[in-house]
Amino acid sequence: MSMRIFLFAVAVLFTWGSVFAGIEYVKAENRIQVTGYPKERPCTPADLVRADRIFGWNKVTYDPKIDTCKLDCGLTIGRNDCSSTYFQLGSTDHPCETLIVKGPLRVYSTWLKDENKDLAYHHIRGLKRNNRLTLGVPGHPEIKARFLIDNRDRKGYSITIGGTSGYGRDNGGGELHVYNSEIGPCGDVRIGEKKRRFTPVYMGGAHSVILDGAIIRGVTGRFARNLFAGKVTGTTFENCIGGYIGNFQKVINNSKFLNCKLGLNGSLRHDLFIYDCVFKGNAKNWSLTRRPLIAIDCKIDSFDKGVYSKNKKAAFVSKRHVIVKVTDSAGRPIRKAKVKFVPDSKPFYNSSDVNAAITGNDGLTPGKSKSGVLLLSEIMADSTGKTGYQYVLTAQKGNKTGTIKNLSITESWKTITIQIK
Repeated sequence: MSMRIFLFAVAVLFTWGSVFAGIEYVKAENRIQVTGYPKERPCTPADLVRADRIFGWNKVTYDPKIDTCKLDCGLTIGRNDCSSTYFQLGSTDHPCETLIVKGPLRVYSTWLKDENKDLAYHHIRGLKRNNRLTLGVPGHPEIKARFLIDNRDRKGYSITIGGTSGYGRDNGGGELHVYNSEIGPCGDVRIGEKKRRFTPVYMGGAHSVILDGAIIRGVTGRFARNLFAGKVTGTTFENCIGGYIGNFQKVINNSKFLNCKLGLNGSLRHDLFIYDCVFKGNAKNWSLTRRPLIAIDCKIDSFDKGVYSKNKKAAFVSKRHVIVKVTDSAGRPIRKAKVKFVPDSKPFYNSSDVNAAITGNDGLTPGKSKSGVLLLSEIMADSTGKTGYQYVLTAQKGNKTGTIKNLSITESWKTITIQIK
């Protein structure tokens, strides 16, 4: 009787209708494989500990004092056979749970064209199957799980969500959801690092990648290589070689790129908008080859740390929201005054700019969370150099006007006061 069949026959067995869940140690590849755990009852580190104790693999240890589970092997979640498997790290009972894996992590695609040649994709495309690793719980910022890879032997242990290539619509599956939790190395050797080369974090064909309040640190190569697109908000990429690669990304919100060799790889297919992001301490902040990067209200330590191809669309532009306060000579607010900014040259990607507004009863143009907020271009950069923009600001109410010349926009949500006489 094989180890897997025996496993199904003993204590580590769960039956959900016709779905069987199991944990298997694959000795030839030195990895534990988890399969069949449904969303309603995902696999947890506690299940790995129980399985190891039952079968005597001596691959899993647990320290209850620090709520840390260690695997002396790799971990595989799911199979590419159209089944579903869910793995959960962190919960209300284990708010600071840590899982350390001394080996590679793979969250399998549910189906791969290159590997499932005997099963046509159109036969299963309507079936909603997922293999998912979840860290943390949405809506519970107090739960801060950690997934760490012990790569101190420099064997290139890394992460694969889905497959290693880009795949496409004929392949898919593999999901990673991270909420207020951390992915990083155990020790001072980065994830994926080898003695000579490195192994990237692949996400080819991944169906769903959510990084919400996540910390991604110490990754060699590029995080999320070949990912179609993910939801990235409130996430910190720190001390990574490649930071985040957004090949097909459209939006990144409120995220930080800190002390990386390269903070962000721009999109290859879409114009990439980043909002309220921070770039600090990186050797290079971004690399653009085909499409523009539009940074709105971002804090950037230097505009000189971009890498650009000669493609005219491979350009960076910083834009900032501002507020204008219009007063009379006595400092009283003027309502319904017309405000307009005129640039000294046509800004790059100016279709998103808002150069004119009307003041309210408080003499102010619209502020945060209001429609019609002023949005102005600060600076653009590409392979030929940088271009900063200056503006002439005018305000008018009836026959009274005011003008301010040579305005540079370098601070987001700054209130600029102008008098009309």
